Amino acid sequence: MLTMLAACLLLETPANLGVPGDSSGTLTLQIAIDGFGDTDVQSASANVGLGGGSNIAMGPNAEPFSLIRIDNAQWFFADTDLQYDFFCGPLGCLGVTVQLRNIRAILLNPTLGGLDGGGRANFDANWLLEADYVFSSALFESNGSISTPTAPGYAATFDIGNGIVTMRDIALGSINSEVPPDSLPAGLSVSLQTTVNFGGTVQQGNYTPPPPPPPPACGGGGACADPHGPGCDDLDCCVTVCEINPACCTDEWGLDCIALAGEFCGAIPSNDRCENARPLELGRFPFTSLNSDTDGPPLITSCGDQATAIAFVGDVWFSHTPFQDNGVVVSTCNHADFDTRIAVYDSCGGTLLACSNDEGPCGQTSQCSFAGVAGQTYLIRVGG
Repeated sequence: MLTMLAACLLLETPANLGVPGDSSGTLTLQIAIDGFGDTDVQSASANVGLGGGSNIAMGPNAEPFSLIRIDNAQWFFADTDLQYDFFCGPLGCLGVTVQLRNIRAILLNPTLGGLDGGGRANFDANWLLEADYVFSSALFESNGSISTPTAPGYAATFDIGNGIVTMRDIALGSINSEVPPDSLPAGLSVSLQTTVNFGGTVQQGNYTPPPPPPPPACGGGGACADPHGPGCDDLDCCVTVCEINPACCTDEWGLDCIALAGEFCGAIPSNDRCENARPLELGRFPFTSLNSDTDGPPLITSCGDQATAIAFVGDVWFSHTPFQDNGVVVSTCNHADFDTRIAVYDSCGGTLLACSNDEGPCGQTSQCSFAGVAGQTYLIRVGG
């Protein structure tokens, strides 16, 4: 029970199947009559119209599917009359006419089946066979209803793809039932075995294909607003970005990916706050301030400019700890596509040590330097 429940929970793609019009199959009814001092078994068949439908669910939640659950299913068979000859001997036969009306088979419980490599599934299915009948003969007449629960077995092949599912090569096992004794003359018993050859009849319907699984790189790695290896930790954002630029999930999560994450996901850099400053060694490092807010003070007057005065907004933070006493240069010179400002502090909310706005040949980008002391951590603020 627990295994089935777990499997059922995975089946997230539903489909409603129906039988196309003008479908037909062969209904065979074998009758065994015990009475009149003898027993005889005879069969008769008829080609009958077929109808019905099924509600199914497929899973797991990505194609190709490997499981099918049938939640509801019904088969309807057109009314038919069958002719039999019983107890044939020198004096002739006992002719029996069987009129079958309102014939239907109804699935009693949801049933689960696994798909093999060819799309075939077998189901441990419980069905209810119902029909109204009239038996007519020279010696007796009987009428009534049959309602027989049974587990005949059920199998079908499923063709699934492009939003269409077709159930074909359908096999329903033989259904055994008894004519209620109270509808028969005393001393007479009638047993029935019903089989159906569905021929080429199918059930078919549409489904909405589930979205493809996310790229393996999505859901891990670093923040979507920071540069790092492929993928990022926000699954939905990562999928969105990689649909636009697949390289973000195969090569690296670079500035192009960060820009897309900022535009489509509102991703905020993880170093938006001073207390979350991103450690830097010596080298060149990509960064973004897209969607960051401002948590540092305005520039001092000497670092301002005529256009924006001492404004310093949309900042991100870095930290650097020199391994020896030396001058340290911090620069966005000609490597940023916006008007940058840089400030260096001895701690969060601490003393300003250096700052730069528009630095000479750097145009609207910036460059500043300070004397670094080995082992001392400096906070570097970059914004616009």
